[in-house]
Amino acid sequence: MRKKLDVEGIFGNGKILGTIGSTGDITQIFWPEIDFPSHIIKTKVGIANNFSTSWLSSTGWKNEISYLPGSNVIQIISRKKGIRVKRNVFALADEDTIVIKVEVENKSSKSSNFKLEFYSDFSIMDCPRANAIYYDSTSQSMISYKRDYFFALGANANMDTYSCIRADKHKELGLRMRAKSTAESTYAIGDVAGYLCWNLGDVNPGDIGQASIFICCGNSLEEVQSKLEEKKKLDNQKVLENNIEETISFLSKTTIPKVDENRRKLFERSVLAIRLLCDRKGGILAAPEFDADFSFSRGYGYVYVRDGVYAAYALDCAAQHNLSRKFYEWLIKSLNPLGFLYPRYWTAGLIGSHSDILQIDGTAIFLWGLKEHIAFTEDNDFLNGNWERVKLAADYLSELVNENKLLAPSIDIWEERTGIHAYTTASVYAGLKAASEMALIVEDNDKQDIWSFTSDRLREGFNENFWDREEGTFARSLFSDEYIKDCTADISLLGVSIPFQMIPPNNKKMLKTIAKLEKVLKSETGGIFRFENDDYFGGNPWTLTTLWLAWYKLEIGREEEAEKLIDWCIRSKNNLDLLPEQIREKIWKKESAIPLTWSHALYIITTLKLEEK
Repeated sequence: MRKKLDVEGIFGNGKILGTIGSTGDITQIFWPEIDFPSHIIKTKVGIANNFSTSWLSSTGWKNEISYLPGSNVIQIISRKKGIRVKRNVFALADEDTIVIKVEVENKSSKSSNFKLEFYSDFSIMDCPRANAIYYDSTSQSMISYKRDYFFALGANANMDTYSCIRADKHKELGLRMRAKSTAESTYAIGDVAGYLCWNLGDVNPGDIGQASIFICCGNSLEEVQSKLEEKKKLDNQKVLENNIEETISFLSKTTIPKVDENRRKLFERSVLAIRLLCDRKGGILAAPEFDADFSFSRGYGYVYVRDGVYAAYALDCAAQHNLSRKFYEWLIKSLNPLGFLYPRYWTAGLIGSHSDILQIDGTAIFLWGLKEHIAFTEDNDFLNGNWERVKLAADYLSELVNENKLLAPSIDIWEERTGIHAYTTASVYAGLKAASEMALIVEDNDKQDIWSFTSDRLREGFNENFWDREEGTFARSLFSDEYIKDCTADISLLGVSIPFQMIPPNNKKMLKTIAKLEKVLKSETGGIFRFENDDYFGGNPWTLTTLWLAWYKLEIGREEEAEKLIDWCIRSKNNLDLLPEQIREKIWKKESAIPLTWSHALYIITTLKLEEK
């Protein structure tokens, strides 16, 4: 069983998604889709000179990780007595290639010969079996492969030594010892790894030795060898600058709010982080995976429909309509013949693992989000061209409303309880209301009347059954055939108003409900828990729940309260301006997934709405 993977930052290009750990090493590489398969177990970068040899992740090195401003290039500064190493890690925008640009500065008073080391433990297709690796002396590169997955690893520097290693043998030895004991071994099969060492030459005090390491991905040996030879001839600095310019061009098309620098930086990073989590086929990941064995969670490296729609809505708010359009095209293709969307998918459009109990809100929020997208883009042709598929989803939801004006039992938003839930009810109301409005656009009057009538009945059923007079609050759920109310404080009750508008935010009953939620769910430092007695990952305040409440506060005109909630989330970001799912308050440490797409989406939405106010 694996431990939680170390994820501090991400890089990629829509086909590649890489994760960087807290010491600056690459901990995962996904390709040719950003969720599957993963191909790396471990990488390490090392530096050797006349006086010492060590991995940059080892004791004695201080590593500072950040993004270069306005880009998705990760920069790692590593310092040790007499040496400063700068790494820039990124994926080329339009090619399946990862670049690690390395500069080694001699900070000592003596000249020294420097060597650059790279250790890579490929587990291609996320499996240690049947891997192969060999050293190609002609290109001075390491080739890792299995079936039609090929990876060529090399650098534009002089080769010093190399080794192909069985990673599952000699485990009592350190990585470097393993490499030295098998020096110039040219081939290995099974659970394998590779070691490469390049000589950067003599570096005088104050001077810099440099090289770029390339990892080229492809479906044939010839393809990756050709790519690597092309990349080794390129100007290192120009490659980096072109990558930064491409991202700056992308941001120039984004609506950036006029806010203070800290808020603007997190806003830009939120847009860029969501972009990295958008697969080129259209799917939007909930987060990069950190728990592939489901040891601590149900997994995060999937397209969760709900999370993706919030992200698409945020992208629309920020004027990045192309990414949101691709997502809605992807969702429309993913609808099953009944008009139903499963809770989560692989980016390839295949169904992800899920409970056998009905989960409705994904299909509903798809309709709500699509209507918002059409309103932003005014592209009625897109709606007309896909109307038959959209109609399937609305008809499916309409049939779920029973004679009591309530929904059938389903799984709740947190995927923990079965019942008739307030959030799910509100999402279906909003989905049907959105469908009826879209029916007007395409002049489908019969469907417009049916869906509008059904959504109104659902709202009536909610008002008749969910208000608890004794508690003075809306219930989060109804259970059993007797519709027993569960009035546990749950932040998902916000969805009744925000974003679904089934009950107006300033409604007296809604205000009373939110007052109770704040009293029970606000943490000592000002963050918001999901629900009373939540014990997931020990029970912590979440960034998305805190931003969700901020969105509500902005809708009822309480801007100062909203700002405090937003500021709590700004404090929660890591050094790369990425938001985690949760914060362990006592030690102020990120917990669970990072970056969480839903959190970054709500930050974009609330920041833009705050500027409007």
